[in-house]
Amino acid sequence: MKATRSIPGAAAWSAPLLLALACAALLASCSSAPKRPPEVFEKRNQAADFVKLADSLVRQGQYDSALKYYRQALDANSSVDALDGVSAAHSSLGRLWAAWGDLETAGREFGLAADYARLSGSGKAASLAATGRGELAFRRGDAATALGFFDEALKAAGTDEGLRAIALHDRAGALYALGRAAEARTDLEASSTLNTKLKRWSEIGANRYLLASFLVKEDKLPEALAAAEEALLNDKKAENSPGVANDLLLLADLSTRLGKQEEAWWYWRRAFDAALGANLAPLARRAAAGLVAQAPLSGRDSELAYWKDALGKLESLGK
Repeated sequence: MKATRSIPGAAAWSAPLLLALACAALLASCSSAPKRPPEVFEKRNQAADFVKLADSLVRQGQYDSALKYYRQALDANSSVDALDGVSAAHSSLGRLWAAWGDLETAGREFGLAADYARLSGSGKAASLAATGRGELAFRRGDAATALGFFDEALKAAGTDEGLRAIALHDRAGALYALGRAAEARTDLEASSTLNTKLKRWSEIGANRYLLASFLVKEDKLPEALAAAEEALLNDKKAENSPGVANDLLLLADLSTRLGKQEEAWWYWRRAFDAALGANLAPLARRAAAGLVAQAPLSGRDSELAYWKDALGKLESLGK
């Protein structure tokens, strides 16, 4: 689903992550508190700057550095009791831990985000927290619980188009998993329309990726390939490294299955380069494994030993 850019065999990545983090940055700013003392403006602006920097680092795959700045945003908001900003910072941390695969820590962060959202009375903060909790439920295979959270997120988002786009996208994935394909397509189209209006390129990419995953499940592989190509185009516009790597992996897999072996080879190779360049080891391992399998299909038996060795080295690194 949107929440985890994945099809069977694909590595999970929180696809609404960048838009959600951008919304968190807005919540961390001072625009909603015009009568507060200047020092409050200073702290909230400082928190917003930390979040923007962390978001940029996430797009580059530099999760360790991003973690540092999200925590600094949390500290800055906490120091002036900016409860909506505190909630948004916990949501940002939750998504980062989820991207790392630590769902237990992510769950704690989203729980705190929900608590502080209630204290603040902020619908926007509540929407971010509910979306995160829904994404975790979906990743654990509980689409019904996830759907409840996404409904909650959509209601809490109110008229905020960015947050509505996230909730609609995620709800589309849950609905599809529950066999409600027509409703899922309606939500996905609505999310795509909002993201296009807002020029959220990485989120449009995520919309197209989710559409491709639907089409794969329906065994419409040529159509899925076209949707994946659109996902790549938009993620490249956004310079969203994790999205680019995942798009290339999907394109490689689809090209292989469609018998386009030369195209498949270069998609696998580009996926490897993108993942390695962004320090995304799990995705680099998938790409290396794809190159090992693809080499004989593409007439590159002479390169097989090289890619087997590369895969072995990556596997030795573990997670």
